[in-house]
Amino acid sequence: FAPIPPGRLPSAPRMDAEIDLTPWRTLGADILVVGELEPINDHYEARFRIIDSLRGQSLASYQLPAPPDQLRRVAHKISDLIYQQLTGERGAFDTRITYITVERNGESKATYRLHVADVDGFNEQVALTSAHPLMSPDWSPRGDKLAYVSFEGGNSAVYIQTIATGAREVVASFPGINSAPAWSPDGSQLALTLSKDGNPEIYIMTLA
Repeated sequence: FAPIPPGRLPSAPRMDAEIDLTPWRTLGADILVVGELEPINDHYEARFRIIDSLRGQSLASYQLPAPPDQLRRVAHKISDLIYQQLTGERGAFDTRITYITVERNGESKATYRLHVADVDGFNEQVALTSAHPLMSPDWSPRGDKLAYVSFEGGNSAVYIQTIATGAREVVASFPGINSAPAWSPDGSQLALTLSKDGNPEIYIMTLA
């Protein structure tokens, strides 16, 4: 994807405008996206169309409700729809990331924070703050939970936390290593590295 800078756009057509594709072809724009945001009562409706400039064909058109406080997310959804239409693969623009930061106060004290944010870093929230190391966060397939490693009990343990409520549960706290949680595709199991029987091994845990 190589977007054309706004200053080079030959025009700013809207959904219902008759579009002259010749200048767009001259610019080398294979695909043109046109749209509009229309106020309807207390919200907006976003409408857009994806046009194949070379063939002069409309590939798809969409309309989405757009609450005023969610315009940024609607833009991400639009990006996903465009990406999927052109590549055949689901986009990742309306997804979230998780990461851990460490803030050190002197040589011995540190504060660890588990964050979740939009994929571009906006709408950051702290899911957990701890005085003990946090490691290896992994999203559940539905995106509503995180599995991660915490050392708050003096030894590594694997926790699962529900993002919306903050509720947590320990799922692995065996003697030795408890690390590297990874969800199964259906969310019913975790793969874990445990050393409870001697050498570190990979285990499958059924969460039910």
